[in-house]
Amino acid sequence: MRSCLLALFAVSVPSLSLAQEFTTPMDVVSTLYGTYFLNVPITDIAPYFSDELTDRLGGTTVGHDQFRAAGIDPLTGRLDWEPRSFKLDIVKQTDDTAEIKASFQDGATAVTVTYELVREHLHGWQIDHIAGTAGDKTWCTDAIVSMADP
Repeated sequence: MRSCLLALFAVSVPSLSLAQEFTTPMDVVSTLYGTYFLNVPITDIAPYFSDELTDRLGGTTVGHDQFRAAGIDPLTGRLDWEPRSFKLDIVKQTDDTAEIKASFQDGATAVTVTYELVREHLHGWQIDHIAGTAGDKTWCTDAIVSMADP
């Protein structure tokens, strides 16, 4: 199963470059998860974020090192995940906003992560909010912002 997912992301992820402009909301989210399936650690997730969310982070780097220190990864619900039945769906999309849902099983736990995205004039599609649930654990963008607080 993992090899099938790797092949899917190798084909569907346009590039792992953080400097690119994402032309669809699905590009943003699939590229992020593609880095996980390809074991390419993200050192800074902020380039995927909207200007507003980046401003809330105050220019701080937030990536796998900060996730480890905080004890949770907001994209997977935990640090060492073993996904099964991974699925990305477009919940809704307008010209300038979109909602993408990632859902998968991690062991016996169902995990759902919802991404709200905005289309920015200068950057294309960017993540504006993340909210997730894994069993009885919940998290949202505020958890990422708190990782960046000194």
